Amino acid sequence: MYTKKIEKKILKNLINIFKKNFNKKKFKNFHKLAIYDYKDWDSLKNLRLLLEIEKKFKIKFSAEEIAQTTTVKLMIDLIKQKIT
Repeated sequence: MYTKKIEKKILKNLINIFKKNFNKKKFKNFHKLAIYDYKDWDSLKNLRLLLEIEKKFKIKFSAEEIAQTTTVKLMIDLIKQKIT
């Protein structure tokens, strides 16, 4: 069953992954971030993010999911789907 505690854990882990990959301490409107918001968030960076997410949450994304997941909100939704 999905709970608020799980949601907070997802968010905390995602923020840490993004901080590490973008060398930033804070993100404005984190839930609304998209691939086009950062010039260095290209398809390769997106793949790296998703691979790190897979490792952290012990889940697997299909090639189609990887190609379609270009926003933080979509990442959160997909993680929720995979772990519940």
